Amino acid sequence: ELLKTMLLPLPVPDEQMDGLNREDINEMLQKAALEQYNKKLQAIGDELMGQLERFATLKTIDERWKEHLYEMDQLKEGIGLRAYGQKDPLIEYKQEAFHTFTEMLGRINQEVLEIVFKAQIQVSQSPIPMEQPRTVEPAIMSTLHEEATGMGFAQQTEQPAPEAEPVDQPVKRQPVRVDKKVGRNDPCPCGSGKKYKHCHGR
Repeated sequence: ELLKTMLLPLPVPDEQMDGLNREDINEMLQKAALEQYNKKLQAIGDELMGQLERFATLKTIDERWKEHLYEMDQLKEGIGLRAYGQKDPLIEYKQEAFHTFTEMLGRINQEVLEIVFKAQIQVSQSPIPMEQPRTVEPAIMSTLHEEATGMGFAQQTEQPAPEAEPVDQPVKRQPVRVDKKVGRNDPCPCGSGKKYKHCHGR
């Protein structure tokens, strides 16, 4: 388990294990794990180690919590059958839920340790200045292009947009003006002074 989780060989030879008790072995394992952790911390620095630990913790909790919710749903559906065995389903549900939650915490701790101890981080010796744009290696760009093509997200080659054909603009319609109708007894618009019915309205 020590080699699987932390890539750390057993610090005690097999022939010396018989003369040690559980507390001594536990202390030696913790000391060896802490030395391994400090070596990696010195190699990549505090900032990268903090980012790695946050990534490992959030990623593992997210995945294991989803699995835990699924297991709780399955437990809720079948817990009623415990009544046939003369057991209280509520008590059985609480016990099973606590046991499942404890197992989830154990898996989270182990997987976080595996990611932190097994992750290989390469630190660039010549950091790129902030004012210079970061460039991606051609091989990486090719890989990203192939992945995007396989997923249907390949970038299309830019083609010049065809010139739009002129569209005849509709002629703006002018409002129709209606002259005021002259009444029969109104003065005639011609200026004769007569009523319209006796002049041009005859």
